[in-house]
Amino acid sequence: MNQTLQRYSLQGMIIFSLVITAPLLIGSEIPRYTWGVKMNSLVSQNKSSGITLRRFTPGERPRYRNKIMRYILSVDPTVESKMVVMRHRASIIRDYLFVNQRLYTVLDDLGNIHAPAVDVLLQRLKGRFGPPSVEKNGQTTIRSYKRGDTKVLFYSKVLGNGSHKCKVYYYATSMFRMLIMDN
Repeated sequence: MNQTLQRYSLQGMIIFSLVITAPLLIGSEIPRYTWGVKMNSLVSQNKSSGITLRRFTPGERPRYRNKIMRYILSVDPTVESKMVVMRHRASIIRDYLFVNQRLYTVLDDLGNIHAPAVDVLLQRLKGRFGPPSVEKNGQTTIRSYKRGDTKVLFYSKVLGNGSHKCKVYYYATSMFRMLIMDN
């Protein structure tokens, strides 16, 4: 009897999670970005849509974690002073990373979501960017996509009970050329 209740409780939790997260993933398209767009242009677009962005720099938040930003800094640490992050906090956290006032990468921190919602997002990414290359390392899976001027890295770490910690990085395929041209 107790196992039956636990099974129904877990199923109820998964259904509740889908009800909460599925509109985010199913009801919205995978975003399209114009790489290199000026920061004031993106801020104005968001403001006219009623979206508030918060500004910070990597120096102001030394614990800030963004794999693409860290990779850029490992190649050229001098650009840190030219980096600004504009954050939109809603059901997900979306960070726009600008270098020299130009958009280089976007991070969507989805937090913890259940496997069915992950599957929906993976289908959307595949539909937009084609089949990914997949790399597994223990509980973490990294899926890499590329189409046109955009590359995508989807990080998913299994946490247990069907939950995954997920982050999606979108960035310009010409990111390093942009860095060289801008500096």
